[in-house]
Amino acid sequence: MIAVLMVAMLTVAVLATMIAIAMLVTTVVTVAMLVTTVVTVAMLAALTVLVMTAAMAAMVATVLTVVLVVVVIRMGSDGQSQAEGSSKKQCFFHVIYSFLTN
Repeated sequence: MIAVLMVAMLTVAVLATMIAIAMLVTTVVTVAMLVTTVVTVAMLAALTVLVMTAAMAAMVATVLTVVLVVVVIRMGSDGQSQAEGSSKKQCFFHVIYSFLTN
């Protein structure tokens, strides 16, 4: 009778240990999934910021290019400034315009 009771207690102890190990493994897997999720969200946020920054830089570069082109065309096509003669120094925009048109 005592041997049966000891076997039963040992069985319960082994089952309890197996349940504890299973719970530990489940906890580790859950934490790993949580860390993976947090890292993924952080990477997506960083990627979004990077894309937005690149888009803003492209927009600023486009606007500055358009402004430069407009200034060069307006300054270069100004007949009064062209008629002043070649002895005077030309403006930077006039030089660019002359390179583009000659």
